[in-house]
Amino acid sequence: MEGDGVRGLARWRGGLGFRGVSSSRALLTGVGLALALPVAAAPSSVPPRTATSFPISVEIAAARSRDPASFERFRAARRKLADGEADPRRAAQTALVFRGSGGALWPLVEAVEEATSAPATRRADVEVELGVVEALGSARDPRALPALTNWLTRCRGDPRRTRAGVAAIGRIGDDAAVDLLLALADERPDDAAVFAGLGECRRARVAERLGRDLRVTSDPAQARILVRSLRDVASARVWSTRAVRESGEGEAVRTVAVGALLDAAGFATPALCNDIAMALVAIDHPSTARWFAELRARGTTAERSALDAVAGTMARLARLARH
Repeated sequence: MEGDGVRGLARWRGGLGFRGVSSSRALLTGVGLALALPVAAAPSSVPPRTATSFPISVEIAAARSRDPASFERFRAARRKLADGEADPRRAAQTALVFRGSGGALWPLVEAVEEATSAPATRRADVEVELGVVEALGSARDPRALPALTNWLTRCRGDPRRTRAGVAAIGRIGDDAAVDLLLALADERPDDAAVFAGLGECRRARVAERLGRDLRVTSDPAQARILVRSLRDVASARVWSTRAVRESGEGEAVRTVAVGALLDAAGFATPALCNDIAMALVAIDHPSTARWFAELRARGTTAERSALDAVAGTMARLARLARH
């Protein structure tokens, strides 16, 4: 086992990093100006809010009455984003334009409600719809939960939309969102898209559910999805952001994720070993090397061999990161 390389991981910070997607600055800048918003605005810190008890239509009408111009700007921006041929970057571009724009909350909610009633079919419109859903989840506002829940219910059978809806609800991340997502996981235990989106809900109960399922699954494809979601739920890069740290569950989430990944490493296939290694590097928990050594010391020959494969990949990733 490349022990020195593994121990070095505890001193290396930053995980694998996020490269993002290549996007058209001209398109984004034009739409951002139309909205009178920064193109890459970060979510602002806002007081805790609770889901509304009024019908969504009433809330939208009240918001339109208060600020009709925001709805007009939103629609103009959405039309501009949907112009042209389908582009796989369009969803990310749309989310980037609308993310963090508090004034666009109710226009976003209205757009999701419209998509629930009349789903987009043209590919460019589908990309914009997915971006709007991502942006609404990134607002982290519980008042968006009813609209996202309606949309997710309608999306059953559509893996890409399902994953986007689960991820958006996960970003809201309050107790109601966690309850809803765990109930959905119980209802659809074989729906890969649900579990692929759960990594965006960075709460301890979600990490525990992902870890529990990873320990018992015998399906290699499902195991890889669970590993990637555990990586996402516990990523050091994500937990360095204030919006995520505010839950106060960082240590619990990250400890649960590392424990489940190390348990799975002992019986993992080569492909899964690679995914586990990448996840552990991205999580970058300072106790990983110690836990790793303890697990290896009491493992069987086969388990130690699998753990050594994970350790070797982690060491190679660490070396690559330094160069």
